[in-house]
Amino acid sequence: MSITTTEHYHAVAVRLKGEFFGSIQGKAFRDAVAKLREERKTNIVFDLSKTTLMDSSGIGVLIETAKELRAIDGDLRLAELETKMRNLFLMTRLLGEVFEIFDTVDEAVESFSATPDAA
Repeated sequence: MSITTTEHYHAVAVRLKGEFFGSIQGKAFRDAVAKLREERKTNIVFDLSKTTLMDSSGIGVLIETAKELRAIDGDLRLAELETKMRNLFLMTRLLGEVFEIFDTVDEAVESFSATPDAA
């Protein structure tokens, strides 16, 4: 899995490319998020358009990240999920309850501008 970031006015977009298994790529993912938090970048959009596969531990890492960001008044959004990935989140009943998803990264980033004190 590769991780790339793009800065936007209200958020940082993080593109995950390839397979995301929390037990394998979880440390690199957590390190990337920790670096963003150290830079006070706590509104993050995860672009999953190039994520080909995710297991339950990968989902667990996303849930853990959401909790950490929300504890410091940040948040995360998911964007550009392919059908297979969208179905995974639907089956686990995480959409709406835990994660907000958007069709595009731009829509997800813009959603932070409507949030009070958006970073």
